[in-house]
Amino acid sequence: MLIAFVNQKGGVGKTTLAVHFTVWLHEAGKRVALIDSDGQASSSNWMRAAQPGVKLVVEHRADELIESVTRLSTAHDFVIADGPANLSETTRALLLVADIAVIP
Repeated sequence: MLIAFVNQKGGVGKTTLAVHFTVWLHEAGKRVALIDSDGQASSSNWMRAAQPGVKLVVEHRADELIESVTRLSTAHDFVIADGPANLSETTRALLLVADIAVIP
């Protein structure tokens, strides 16, 4: 299951929610991976500090992002995506393959 945190604006809480939700799922015993598709890479940095055992993928290109989601979904219960702060092709790709989109 892919849960994407997306919004066209920055500073609305996408990264904070994505990282905290990922850690919560991991601590609940779920197999979870985080995709950081935001250019600032904050979720990558935060995740490395908060829970280094979680699978982390950084991907900014739409086609490769879809491939990563497909690959990660087979090995994980949840894939969480921190989307970029815009309506780019990357955001569109996340919304295309997301099971749930959270728009803070």
